[in-house]
Amino acid sequence: MLSNIQAAPKVIRQYKHATSELNFLYNVSTKWHQHPCIQLSLSLHRHELLTLSIQDKTHSSHGFLIRSNVMHKLDSSNTCSITLLIEPIDEHYHLFSHLTEELAVISLGYDDIVAVTDYLIKSFLCGEKPDTFAIYLLLSSYPPCHCQFDKRILKAVTFIESLSVKRISSRQVADKIYLSESRFLHLFRDQVGINFRAYLLWLRLSDAIEEIYMTDSLTLIANNCGFSDTAHFSRTCKMAYGIRPSDLKYIIQQNLQFNCNTAQCLYNISKQAI
Repeated sequence: MLSNIQAAPKVIRQYKHATSELNFLYNVSTKWHQHPCIQLSLSLHRHELLTLSIQDKTHSSHGFLIRSNVMHKLDSSNTCSITLLIEPIDEHYHLFSHLTEELAVISLGYDDIVAVTDYLIKSFLCGEKPDTFAIYLLLSSYPPCHCQFDKRILKAVTFIESLSVKRISSRQVADKIYLSESRFLHLFRDQVGINFRAYLLWLRLSDAIEEIYMTDSLTLIANNCGFSDTAHFSRTCKMAYGIRPSDLKYIIQQNLQFNCNTAQCLYNISKQAI
């Protein structure tokens, strides 16, 4: 999630939930990357903007809502920020997809940013999973739609996520939910937004990122999570997060302290969970 700038310390605190991922960041800037999640990124500093690049456009704001599967890079140099990744299997994912149908990126208004930031911090300090529906209501004046996630695909995804290593054929999963392989693949793409193989790779990466906090060997992590080798693991991580796993591990292990006068400082918030 960052460039190789060495002038200032960098901090990442990551908290994984069943259908979302909350990241507290300081001075972290990504390389070009894309992933299947809806991304919500917010600056914690009133006078510091985030810079988001998408294709040939650059946006500056205190906060962004970013469509899934969009190539982008985010610059939060010398700034504390929060990023929430909303997984395709989240029950309210489709609501955010509707918000980003017309625009790949939405620059959020200051009042919305304050409201969502306060909500996320309170949820975090209470040890609660962020309620994506509550966040949607804070960001949108539109009434919720009545889209429903196909129960067969939900069953398939639940089965896949129960596997210790996310390696299984589409035919095996299709048999589990009594669909032909071609019908399953079409329905999966329609419901989840990416193809089956890409989603399996995303799940393996998600498992591997969690192991980075517990295991020193990147080779062992790659083997445990079903990657062919460490190079495959590194390429996948860089493409999805904009950072190599070796850099991510280095930042996590530093456990650096820094001074920040902002009341909602990342360091002060995240240290309460350590």
